[in-house]
Amino acid sequence: MKNIHLLRNILKFALFLGLGIFITWWFVKDLDAEYRRLIMASFRNANYGIIGIALIFGVISFWIRAKRWQMQMQSMNYFPKTKNVVMAVMVGYFANLAFPRLGEVARCGLLDKHEKIPTAKSIGTVITERILDTFCFLILLILTLALQFERLSDYAMENFSGLYEKFTNPEFVRKLVFLAGLGILIFGFFIFFLRKKIAHTRVYQKVKELILQFWEGLISLKNLKRPGLFIIYTVALWVCYYLMAYIVFFAIRETAHLPMSAGLACLTFGTIGIIVTPGGIGLYPVIIANTLILYGISEPIGFALGWLIWTSQNITVVIGGLASLLLMPMLNRKKI
Repeated sequence: MKNIHLLRNILKFALFLGLGIFITWWFVKDLDAEYRRLIMASFRNANYGIIGIALIFGVISFWIRAKRWQMQMQSMNYFPKTKNVVMAVMVGYFANLAFPRLGEVARCGLLDKHEKIPTAKSIGTVITERILDTFCFLILLILTLALQFERLSDYAMENFSGLYEKFTNPEFVRKLVFLAGLGILIFGFFIFFLRKKIAHTRVYQKVKELILQFWEGLISLKNLKRPGLFIIYTVALWVCYYLMAYIVFFAIRETAHLPMSAGLACLTFGTIGIIVTPGGIGLYPVIIANTLILYGISEPIGFALGWLIWTSQNITVVIGGLASLLLMPMLNRKKI
């Protein structure tokens, strides 16, 4: 059974990694010599001292996420050492580069080993984190769409005029909303009346388990001892993510003039790439390149910037993760 689970994870990782490599190849295969020259020139002329400043905010984001997670465990009367929580978070990020979602299990397992916090309980707090991250991302997405509505509308009209006219037609929107509501209603009735017949199936049990875990994670927040500080940590975490991307803009002369809203757009749309492929490999730079077209930045410059942002973020993850894997057993060795 374990071998089957391992094989499934390997195949899943290979699929998403292959998708990232394919997207990179598809983007660069038709670039002419001038485009390639511009990309390489951007790498050569980039100010890596500025990129180093962005790396600092990456390290700070590790610490903030760890402190926020520590607060969740304290609400369950577990008091792990800050150093162990920080290193566990770093290892989690590192593991996620190899296998999506493996990092969540890895960091919980490390705290079980070194802090005696049951993995099942800490996983509940991680689910809460994911809910919060999703909620924050949705807020950023709505904010980005609101601030960039005119740019996005012009881009859609220029490149997808037929779809734009269709989706902005009030009659079409009403029909779409009606059909979506009808589909949800039918699905709800189907589940309600057939729940006894399908209650024994694996899919039903899995969905039910996920819903219960989400609910358990949500209600665990009510036991936080300092909810105000928890909110501050959450906001600060996303500010660090924003600065990790936006500061790199100043490393390239062609993007140094871009407004802060461009950084917000790259953070929001780039996050989608990180969700789809492991760490955003391949897809993240392509999304950044296409986002910056809205601001008059050429594809090769945007593509180079995307790779610089992606590389700077993942250098922090790799170095921090490997260092934590080596240091955690040493720092927690029992004294004779």
